[in-house]
Amino acid sequence: MKPVAKAKLMTIADVDGRTSASRAARDLMSAIEGDLGGADQLSAAERQIIQRAAIVGAILEDMEAAWLAGGPIDVPTYTALANVQRRHLEAVGIKRTPRDVTSLGQILRDNKT
Repeated sequence: MKPVAKAKLMTIADVDGRTSASRAARDLMSAIEGDLGGADQLSAAERQIIQRAAIVGAILEDMEAAWLAGGPIDVPTYTALANVQRRHLEAVGIKRTPRDVTSLGQILRDNKT
């Protein structure tokens, strides 16, 4: 009987991080983590969901670039992936909150009263 080889599981860390796809996914992961307060504020489960959303986002960006360059894309796949990404982002609570853009002058005027 022939011995069964162990399956080698790969992780993102095993992939050459110099590819544009890898950089796009990594940058998006970092940006999403930042939106949620930083990686150290997130659970392992949240980081996994963010990783999935970022990889889907990188795939979508590639499809969008191909379409903008005049190439064909599979619209049903594009739409399905966009919905998957949205659901992942909703799962980790992504929401944009407005930043305080009060000017220094307004703060000084308000403090005079």
